[in-house]
Amino acid sequence: MGMWLRGIGAQWRMLPHFIIAGVQKGGTTSLYAYLDQHPDMKLSRPKEVHFFDEQYHRGLAYYRRVFPFAWRGLITGEASPYYFFHPLVPQRVCESLPGVKVIVLLRNPIMRAYSHYHMQRRAGVEPLESFDEAVAAEAGRLEGEEHRILTNGNYIPLAYKRYSYVARGMYHVQAQRWIGALGREQILFVKSEHLLQDPEKELCKVYDFIGVNRVLPAMLPQKHVGEYPAMAQTTRDYLQAVFAQDQERLVQLLGPDFGWF
Repeated sequence: MGMWLRGIGAQWRMLPHFIIAGVQKGGTTSLYAYLDQHPDMKLSRPKEVHFFDEQYHRGLAYYRRVFPFAWRGLITGEASPYYFFHPLVPQRVCESLPGVKVIVLLRNPIMRAYSHYHMQRRAGVEPLESFDEAVAAEAGRLEGEEHRILTNGNYIPLAYKRYSYVARGMYHVQAQRWIGALGREQILFVKSEHLLQDPEKELCKVYDFIGVNRVLPAMLPQKHVGEYPAMAQTTRDYLQAVFAQDQERLVQLLGPDFGWF
């Protein structure tokens, strides 16, 4: 259905009960697909709405167009994994949807970065031919971008979105920003590796958090699982040192489950 047609009767469409806010390459597509099979849920179309990062100026009437018409007992949500990283999104969510539940999937930041790089290479938007080169170039590519976002809310930073391989893995910084805006009780942090290894158990946590019955889907396929060459040990060691302090602080904030090394 065209978006202009979905705009008809937007005032009778729902706003989301929950948002899957990240992280990119952390399993958000799989979680969305699992939840979309629940009989009491009808999720956004498309999956990634990008309202709070790139379309916020259009207002909530525009946002409503991607959600179903209000119906008793029906739950809806969306999944835009850039939200967790974008510095303006937590406060925007707080102001527009003060009671919304937020789900964040966190994956080993080293493997998340590596997967992100290969995704960008496949998409043809990463010209650097090695992951090491991309990591080395990241600081220069992202220089000043966050400041420009914070000073111009309508600015869409392509470099910040595309090449933030390491920056997106600084989870403590981002988690603190979200907790500061919404409060800890409104956010569920899920370890991506746990969702991969035991999806039924993690889904039950999500169901309980959202407030729906534990009705597991008939199919639990993994979505967007990439294959790529093994990472060099020297690169892994370097990134482990880069992430070490943030990891230590994240464990203090969220508990030992959220330490990868």
